[in-house]
Amino acid sequence: MSGSHGRHVRRREPLYRGPTALLVNTAGTSLLGMAFWVLAARRYSPDVVGGSSAVISVMLLLANLAELNLTSAMVRFLPTAGHRRNAFIIRSYATVACLGALIGAASLPLLRHLTVVHRLLALGPGGALWFAVAVGVWCLFALQDAVAIALRGSRWVAAENSAYGVMKLGALVALAATAPKLGIFASWTIPMMLTIPAMNVIIFGSLLPAQQQIGGLTETVSRRHLREFVTFEYFTGLVGVAASTAIQLLVLTRLGATDNAYFYVVWVTTSAFDLALLNVGSSLVAEAARQPDRLASLTRALSRHLVKLLAPIMAILIIGAPLFLRILGAEYSSHSTALLRLLALAIAPRIVITLWMSINRVHRRVGRILALQATLAAVTVGASAIALNVRHSITVIGVIYLIGQTVAAIGVLPSLLSHTRPHATHAGRMVPRAGGDPVGPLP
Repeated sequence: MSGSHGRHVRRREPLYRGPTALLVNTAGTSLLGMAFWVLAARRYSPDVVGGSSAVISVMLLLANLAELNLTSAMVRFLPTAGHRRNAFIIRSYATVACLGALIGAASLPLLRHLTVVHRLLALGPGGALWFAVAVGVWCLFALQDAVAIALRGSRWVAAENSAYGVMKLGALVALAATAPKLGIFASWTIPMMLTIPAMNVIIFGSLLPAQQQIGGLTETVSRRHLREFVTFEYFTGLVGVAASTAIQLLVLTRLGATDNAYFYVVWVTTSAFDLALLNVGSSLVAEAARQPDRLASLTRALSRHLVKLLAPIMAILIIGAPLFLRILGAEYSSHSTALLRLLALAIAPRIVITLWMSINRVHRRVGRILALQATLAAVTVGASAIALNVRHSITVIGVIYLIGQTVAAIGVLPSLLSHTRPHATHAGRMVPRAGGDPVGPLP
């Protein structure tokens, strides 16, 4: 095979198209996210920015609590679910949407001290319903992306997230004068609710029929194994979001709303890359579920592809950090440049960790993932709480995060390399087979 023909084949490989689309989307949505907070910083007061970011973080935590981390189960099992795909998706949607709304409503009395929640409750039942529905809708918003990735529709995920980012910007500007206290929360939640119908028209009208025509392997999965997978992944996702939220609340309570605004803009922008890596890892899991004999070669290829795509982005972020942040204002550039550089450096170890987690998801060794995530969360949050007592600076959070991710990456690297050697064989506990009973709906 010639070099040009090989490159052409690689461009057509779903494993290459999906991650490329997701990472390009991340760059675009990160710029849109930066623009969102630029406008928020210029059109809303720092205390509104800080307070709104805190309630959005709590809302995402509640959504992850309700979501049961079915995103991982969807990516792992939907590609080989056979004719039960539609039922699997619909029941999962109904479960997380209802649970999300219930948890959102039940949490309101505990969140009254948050200024945005207090203002929502002041609106009466409509405000309370708004928050509860927003939590349920965010669950659907996240789950539908996992469905699309599992069905080789990453390009639609990219389009959806870009549209959502643009709609958020428009709403933010439009509401600045009419809703100066709730405009940020409204511009975050209302566009999200509008994207879900359009995305699911694509999923059920295009992606699912195309997958059914392709066919492929189905695999026999017991309900016990499925529950075990979902349970471990649920706590893994919950630990990760809880740690992120705890760090943001630490900054808010120890340093105040203004410093939280400086911190949150960088934290949420760089978190987009972590989400992109998670989605890229999901592409690997979905493809390896279809072709388990190619796991080692797919992982090697994806690791090279990620380095080529992300190395320039890391360099741009590190070098251009003060320039990017100056767009937000001189205060943001002064307070947040070091943090942005440290979190950009942390992308490198996150690549290693993401690939390691993806391999373990393919083999359903999700207990290992939970153990790593819990350890990282405990160390990062604990060290941050101690460090903020000593030094009142958001930069220490970046130092602790980078060190933790680097140590974890070094720890899992030998295992990752052992799974990516040519002709490596690591038998999982589930063996895909042609024509077996497909995975059933979640219990």
